[in-house]
Amino acid sequence: MVIGLLPFSRVAAQKLRGDAVYLKNGSIVAGRIIQNDSIRGIKISNDCGVWVFEPHEFDSTGRYFGDRFFSSKNKGYVNISTFGLLFGYENFPIPSLTMIHGMKVKPGLSGGVGIGYEYFDWGVVPVFADARYYFYDSGFSPYLLAQAGYAITLERNPNNNWGNQVKRTFGGPLLSAGAGIRAGISKNSAFTFSIAYRFQKLTYNTTSEWEPGTTRIVEKHYNRIAVTVGFLFE
Repeated sequence: MVIGLLPFSRVAAQKLRGDAVYLKNGSIVAGRIIQNDSIRGIKISNDCGVWVFEPHEFDSTGRYFGDRFFSSKNKGYVNISTFGLLFGYENFPIPSLTMIHGMKVKPGLSGGVGIGYEYFDWGVVPVFADARYYFYDSGFSPYLLAQAGYAITLERNPNNNWGNQVKRTFGGPLLSAGAGIRAGISKNSAFTFSIAYRFQKLTYNTTSEWEPGTTRIVEKHYNRIAVTVGFLFE
């Protein structure tokens, strides 16, 4: 049983600070918890009255600090800008800059399209689809991510490679999957940190200085660990 009107729970959460009850319908009721029983449920008091929730009606309890703190919205536009380093067997990690424009389709699920810049043996522009699942609506939440797309080459004729004249470069498919943490810093923004596996395929045509007229097609497969930090706005 609920004492009070449920639609007012979001209003109460926005105006008050203190204890919080996170309901399964996505609402938050803030105030002072005066009963917390595994059988009889939770009773919380605030300016709107006294609220009683049975165990099957809520997910968890915690603290609520008002509108200054991040709370993930259910639907709407999402922007994620990231800087990362792709680590492999080379002496130097590969830099990665991306920006993702997406939409929240459910409270914990977002999808979008990203574009960026990366430098392997030559510069490329990755264009990819991005999907993320956040486990919690509050500012601090672990999440899973997956990306798939294609990297467009920026350099048709990069420098020679160990005596081989590179005649033309081509882009290739990319795949990535990993996990991260979101940490809220304001009502609508948060920092992100992630570690993911990244695969990139690139191709080039080459002729040897020692075998004039001979052309070979070379495929390069890059397997990397991507460590990224980012800024999320929604």
